[in-house]
Amino acid sequence: MRAKPYLQQASYYRQRLQFFAEKIEELRTTMETTGAIRYDKLDIQETLATDPLLEHIVRLDELLRKFNEMNEIYYAKLMEIQDRINGLDNVLFRKILTYRYLEELSFDKIADRMGYTFEYVRNMHGKALVTFSRQYAGL
Repeated sequence: MRAKPYLQQASYYRQRLQFFAEKIEELRTTMETTGAIRYDKLDIQETLATDPLLEHIVRLDELLRKFNEMNEIYYAKLMEIQDRINGLDNVLFRKILTYRYLEELSFDKIADRMGYTFEYVRNMHGKALVTFSRQYAGL
């Protein structure tokens, strides 16, 4: 895998986590507005099979399980990427790659933060990617 797609994995997993978090929040909101069934008025066996609240609970449990699995993958990948970035000798390259791929800053914001021009940061980013690719050719 080339350097840029490898480093972009952090963003991919962060987006997946955000997706699951939004779905969980939507489901919780739906559950709050779902009215309870009066079990004293209905046949219990028939009701359990069609209870919308029960269906939401099962779906919520599934989403929470997937979210937790994705969260573990995300943090493992984040630590792996951070360790590899920190393995670069050039401090400037480490900062630029960290800001760009772990903090997801634009080149403009990186330039402002570091006191450089946009062009310089973009140029150094390209050099950092080349260095990263050479150092971790086996990715």
